[in-house]
Parts: sequence; C-alpha cells; structure tokens
Amino acid sequence: GPAGAIWMQGSTLVMEEDSSIENIIGRAVYIDGGTAEIDGNISGITGDNDMWQGKSGVAIHVRNSASATLNGKISNILGSGSSAVFVVGGEFYMNESSAIKDC
Repeated sequence: GPAGAIWMQGSTLVMEEDSSIENIIGRAVYIDGGTAEIDGNISGITGDNDMWQGKSGVAIHVRNSASATLNGKISNILGSGSSAVFVVGGEFYMNESSAIKDC
C-alpha cells in the first residue's frame, strides 16, 4: 500500500537480525505510533511519488510519537529526492553496530 511494506500503528515491531526488506518500489517501514526494533537489513528500496508523505523516509518513516531503533543496516535507497529516514513527532536511534550507506 501507500504507507509501506510494513505499516505499524501503535504496537511493537521486531525485525530480526537475519531478516530483510529489499528490492521494492515504495517504503519499507511506516511506523505510526508504537516502537520498532530494526535488527535486519533494508536495501534496494526505490522511493515513489505514490507513497504517503512523498519520498520522506523511504527505508523508515517515524511519526505520531513512535520510536525506532536501528541495529541493522540500511543501504541503496534510490529515487531522486528520497531520504532514507524521516522522523516527525517521534524518535529515531542508531546503535553503534548499525549503518546507513549509499543512500
């Protein structure tokens, strides 16, 4: 849908270490309230004008008092004008083992 491959509203998401979201057109994770622990990898995601809130937060979009923690990796986020992570009214944390590259 226009929100993301994962659209979470006010609950808890745990993306496990060996999991991945890759090679899609649209957004990977849309976090609308609640908490998310991203331990897996997000790569090869292409932003698209049909997504809600445009190309802001193609890998991870955080809003509505949500909190997201990245322990995994984000890479190869594509699409002119796209941002890998976008936060409005929420929190985003990156731990030492995490990485965002080639975005």
